[in-house]
Amino acid sequence: MNADPNNKPVIVCVEDDRMTLDLIKLSLGDGYNFIGVSNPSDAMAVLTRFRPNLILLDIMMPEISGWEIFRRVRNDERLKDVPVMMLTAKSAKVDRIYGEQVAKVDRYLLKPFEPRELKNAVQEVLAERAEKTE
Repeated sequence: MNADPNNKPVIVCVEDDRMTLDLIKLSLGDGYNFIGVSNPSDAMAVLTRFRPNLILLDIMMPEISGWEIFRRVRNDERLKDVPVMMLTAKSAKVDRIYGEQVAKVDRYLLKPFEPRELKNAVQEVLAERAEKTE
């Protein structure tokens, strides 16, 4: 996994709404090297360049859905082990079950989210991944 020179975990967030990107960055605070991608078509290039410690994905985006990006990440040897958290407004039970039990994303968090809820979920996912790699 990658980290910046200040030992901050690298988080790449793919979210087509710039205001939401800003809110996510603000919610996480200064403890992370945050890279926001507002054009989902650029996602894979950014992800392979930075090899983040965590990927945050919106599901409903133009051109390429978060699920398609997730599929590409899991099929990429360089990225397949990076934890992925979905941040989405898709709140139907079937969507959550698909995300957690079929696709097996690391977290499925609903929008709108509370900033503390997002930060806690990010910390938990990073801690879980650290335990798996020890």
